[in-house]
Amino acid sequence: AVVFISLIAYLSNNHRAILKSTLIVIIVKAIVSPYTPVNAYFAVALQGVIGFLLFFNNNNYKLKAIFLGLITSILSGFQKIIILTIVFGNTLWDSIDLFADYIISLIGFMHFSDVSFSLSAVLITSYILLHFAGGITFGIFAAKVPGWLVKKSNDENYLNKISLKKDYELKSKKRVKRVWWKRKSGIAIFAFSFGMIILTYLIPDLDENLILKIVI
Repeated sequence: AVVFISLIAYLSNNHRAILKSTLIVIIVKAIVSPYTPVNAYFAVALQGVIGFLLFFNNNNYKLKAIFLGLITSILSGFQKIIILTIVFGNTLWDSIDLFADYIISLIGFMHFSDVSFSLSAVLITSYILLHFAGGITFGIFAAKVPGWLVKKSNDENYLNKISLKKDYELKSKKRVKRVWWKRKSGIAIFAFSFGMIILTYLIPDLDENLILKIVI
């Protein structure tokens, strides 16, 4: 998301294209995967809005790409933690802490009466720090992509490779696809299924409904 939003901002003269693209993504996501949870739509929409606000112009493009990666990644991490807390309540974190205390008491490590160890706090902090590092990494990557594209577009060898690859893909698409019963895999599946059906008649102990299951 960070890479695509940054590229849209870099290649488009109108930063409103980010909102338009985000809306298209949400609509396609709803059509293709209608079972997607609501928080996923919210996350995508939030990424688009943040990109729209950051890239109102292309000044300091690289810095804005890094900020986009950092902000969206951290917000994504917090969103998951909030969702877990809403669904399971604080009981989830309490149970993790109780489990950690139990393990520590068994091992006898860090057993101090006045010191409490919160494994849930360690997990949450580590999770957010991981998102922090990931956000910066992908932000830097997104900031470098336009430069790579310009460099590759001026590389004749690279362009020739792309041209040859496209020609090969076009030739591959033109190949006539064989029907399933002419493929080795189709023949093998059919032979195995037919053999299983025969076995249902030869072995009386098999389930009577097994033949119907095999056919289905």
